[in-house]
Amino acid sequence: SEGEDPADTEGNQALRDIIQYSQDQGRLFVAAAGNGHQGVGYDNDHDARPAYPASYQHDIIISVAAIDIKDRLGRFSNWGQKSVDIAAPGVRIFSTTVGSQYADTLLMGLASWDGTSMAAPHVAGAAALYLSKHPQANWQEVKQAVISSAAKLPNLSSKLASGGKLDVKALLQQ
Repeated sequence: SEGEDPADTEGNQALRDIIQYSQDQGRLFVAAAGNGHQGVGYDNDHDARPAYPASYQHDIIISVAAIDIKDRLGRFSNWGQKSVDIAAPGVRIFSTTVGSQYADTLLMGLASWDGTSMAAPHVAGAAALYLSKHPQANWQEVKQAVISSAAKLPNLSSKLASGGKLDVKALLQQ
């Protein structure tokens, strides 16, 4: 997404309200960092129209950038040393589609997709795994564990708060 629609103040407020409700209820909120302007990623910290909900100031949000198999930030992926927390696989991610519709690339009934929306579920799943191992953990502890266990990558050190990518093995060893 490219920022909020200034004409949709009601929708913008509804999204902020549901995220605040999630925080009030103690539920972590994992959000895609955004796919840039016309497929070219940008810095959510400094762009006039950062991607939302990833760039809202709610502490409960974990914002996720997309990386490829070589740990490179996807060309389309937004970043932000303050506003984007961690990276996860988001380039050429295989998924199924209903009736093989809406597929970017189709191979044996599977579609390959690119996007920060493909990366965010990896982090949400990892957070759920951590929570299953630590059922008494609150959202702050889960978020801290996910971010602190990130595998540091030199190319992401100045682009993301964690400076790295999701490392589920390290996360579950905490």
